[in-house]
Formats: sequence, C-alpha cells, structure tokens
Amino acid sequence: MKNAKSTLIRMSKVFLTLVTVAVMSINLSSAQCPPLGAFSGMTGDFKACPGMSLTYTLTPVTNAISYTWNLPPGATISGQNPYTTSSNVVTVDYGPLFSAPGSLCVTAYNGCVNSAPYCKALTPAGAPSGASTISGSIFACPGVTETYSVTNQVNRVFDWTIPNNATLLTGQGTNSITVQYNAGFNGGNICVRVGNGCAWSGFRCMTIYAGVPGTPTAITGPTEVCSGTMTYSTGPSNGVPVTSYTWTVARV
Repeated sequence: MKNAKSTLIRMSKVFLTLVTVAVMSINLSSAQCPPLGAFSGMTGDFKACPGMSLTYTLTPVTNAISYTWNLPPGATISGQNPYTTSSNVVTVDYGPLFSAPGSLCVTAYNGCVNSAPYCKALTPAGAPSGASTISGSIFACPGVTETYSVTNQVNRVFDWTIPNNATLLTGQGTNSITVQYNAGFNGGNICVRVGNGCAWSGFRCMTIYAGVPGTPTAITGPTEVCSGTMTYSTGPSNGVPVTSYTWTVARV
C-alpha cells in the first residue's frame, strides 16, 4: 500500500512537470510568434488569359514573415506552383494551359502557423482593342522589301495577313513586320488583328498599290493670262494614290 502511494505521488509530480513544460512551451511559442494580422487587399489585373504575365501587390499582413501563393492550373510564379516568398509583390505567368475562371490564393505565415487562404477570383478578359493605324508605305513593287508596324500593346500578340505574291520575312506575332514583294505582285491589302489569349479583335487593313501612278489628268485653269496669280489643278488618272506632284512652267 505504501509503495502504491509512493508511485502515485511520483506520477503526479511527473504529470505536473509535463503540464508545466507544455504551458511554458505555449507561452514561449506565443512570444516568438506574435499573432498574424488580417488580409486587407490585393491589387492587380484579375482578368487573365493564356500568355499573359500579370503583377499582383498584396497589402502586407502584420507579423507575416512569408507568403505562399497557390495558383490555378497552368499558372506559375518563377516556374513554381505553389510559390513561397517573403515579398508581397509577385508576377504570375499564365501559360498556354491556363483557362479562366479560377482563383488566385495566398496564405501568410508568422513562423508558427499559416493563416486561412485569402483569394481573388480570376475571370477571362474579353476581346482586346484593335490595332492602331498601320504605318508604312502604301506603294510597293516586285523586288522591294517594306516594313509595317502598329503601336505595341502589353500582353498582346499580333496576327498579320499579306497580299498574294508577297512573303512575310520577319515579325509575325509582333507589332512590326517585314514584307518582301515578289514577281507577280499587283496590289492587295495588309491586315492585322490583336489577340490576348482569350479572343481576337477585328482586322485593321491598309491597301498596298503596285506599279507607278498614271499620267495626271488634264490640267484645269485659265489659259489666257496677263499678270497676277492663277490657280491650276490636276489629279491621278488610274486610281493609284500619289503623294506629290512636280510642276514646271514653260516660258514663251
């Protein structure tokens, strides 16, 4: 009986010791890891499409030492998903397999525990705005090479079409192309549309003329003059636009 009582006393002391250590550990853990603050916002473009790279800024969470981002399938940060970083700013690459809708989620970590996820909904972007006016010469002859361009747009691709008997040498997919005109070229249209990975804009086109302008039409204006200022005019005869006229005045 005496031995049983002694054993019980020893067990009670061990139990109290364990409880004391546990309480001390909890208090120590709380001192080492102050409580996480609440998420208060994230900025960035949440209309995402394949091929885009979009930057997001998270309002810093109080006492957080790192953030873990969980992305939808087909999206990565520096090639990783999930991705852990100490920065509150990340750039997400949406690959060809990404498809909206989806969710962009992040958790905060204070060295002891992770927060609950904070998420933003991702939706597909609509059709992008169309291309600007095409820059480049409207005249071309077989054997020449010309460059055409439109204003560049971030996270956009450009799809060009060219006339028959012409070769697109460089630039397909970008905002600037180089075109070679081959034998048999007799005019046509150069067109471009803009894509964002979700949809395409309509085409914008420019007519390219081949050959040389025709002889100007008959000159109109007074034929009998003495002195003073007179006005004369003419125009193209075959429909090919011209950029300038050269006039000469013969002395009699």
